[in-house]
Amino acid sequence: MRGSTLKLVLSLKALIVPTQNKLKDIKLVSKLISLATSEVEGSTKKFHTARTELKRMTELCQKQHNQLKEYQRTIRSLEAQLASQSKQISPFNIPISPGSNISPSFVQTTPTYKRNAKSTPFSVQYQSNLVTPTRISKQRSANISAHSQRSNTSNKISSTVFTPPTPESAGYSNFLKSL
Repeated sequence: MRGSTLKLVLSLKALIVPTQNKLKDIKLVSKLISLATSEVEGSTKKFHTARTELKRMTELCQKQHNQLKEYQRTIRSLEAQLASQSKQISPFNIPISPGSNISPSFVQTTPTYKRNAKSTPFSVQYQSNLVTPTRISKQRSANISAHSQRSNTSNKISSTVFTPPTPESAGYSNFLKSL
């Protein structure tokens, strides 16, 4: 492009020599020359600007590409570490055998000597506040009648099995009162 514009400028200058007497032609030719040179200068500036921008973007893309490769390497190494950690044995998968892995407080052994019982279960009258089968059946029939009064659309029989709380629990005394 620069060579063709230069040829145009030279050909315009060649036109000036034979037409020196014509002022209009000279003014026209000078306008054409100034337009051509400004166009060349403008396109050259645009070209240099575009080239520097292209270099800058290329460097930026290469930098980001290298960062991406580094991140991928880091991710792969972390995934490998995670995979090797998951292959380790869990502390909850310890096999339990009577002689090992159990603290002595949990192991109950019968004494080797023989002792006589001070009392037998049959000599003491047994009384308990536990839920008995008759109490369960009474509670079930109460639940069924209350349930059938509440919803006539459902034919399901719902029952609840009551498990008595342990004496250590907070609700044990309330449970005894409710019986």
